[in-house]
Amino acid sequence: MTTSTEQILEHARGLPSPPKVLSALTNLIADDDYDTSELARIIKTDAGLSARLLKVANSAFYGLASRVGSIDRAAVMLGREEILRIAMAAVAAALTPEQLRGYDVAGRGLWFKNLVTAHLAEALAKRVEGVCPPIAFTTGLLLDVGKIGLDAFIVEEREVVLELVRQREASFDDIERTTVGADHALVGSCMASSWSLPEVVCEAIAQHHRPSSGGALVGVIHCADSIAMSVAATGAIDDLAYEASAEVLAHLGVRATELDLITLRALARASEQQETY
Repeated sequence: MTTSTEQILEHARGLPSPPKVLSALTNLIADDDYDTSELARIIKTDAGLSARLLKVANSAFYGLASRVGSIDRAAVMLGREEILRIAMAAVAAALTPEQLRGYDVAGRGLWFKNLVTAHLAEALAKRVEGVCPPIAFTTGLLLDVGKIGLDAFIVEEREVVLELVRQREASFDDIERTTVGADHALVGSCMASSWSLPEVVCEAIAQHHRPSSGGALVGVIHCADSIAMSVAATGAIDDLAYEASAEVLAHLGVRATELDLITLRALARASEQQETY
């Protein structure tokens, strides 16, 4: 393979960027004490996102007694945390292509798995000191963006990739590095950095399969992603092709029974929500 890592990263950086509202929202919520009116103001700068948010807010899922006609009203009725979840999930859905041929997965399936990851990450973050739950939720939604940037290169090496997957001798991120010269975590981190997302988000995306060298958010995202892959499998060629860190799971200090309950709630919430987007 003659493609260099830098060529892959250059290609990924050259892909269409998400709306600027993603960077603005993510940097806003990096401060846990963010202002609801500022959240609404940022959302209102993007007409498409505003329309999608109001459509979701008025869906049967929320069952509001009266129709919501403005972002400010939605924020009052649903609360700032829920408005943020809706906005971020909508941005992530719009960012994901219909199909990732290299990974053999429908974009909708990948988005749903990451929505489960996001809900898990948010719940775990509330139990870990020093991790902002809204940032954990957002990172969970975005942790696989590197697959969008790497997909074309995986397509070119698909037969080699499939053979290595069948051999079951390496994790999928190792296979990515071996066959095309970069893994989706590195590519995703590069893309997130080019979108001016906070450094803590970029680090978590970069390290989510290698959590031992990262901070608390990395551990939360790694565990949430590992669990989501087991309960919301997409049928992709890399399903269950990564190793979950038992050490990191233990370090979170969440009891097995509590983790089971968190997982069931996250899966149920994502399953109920997916039809509204």
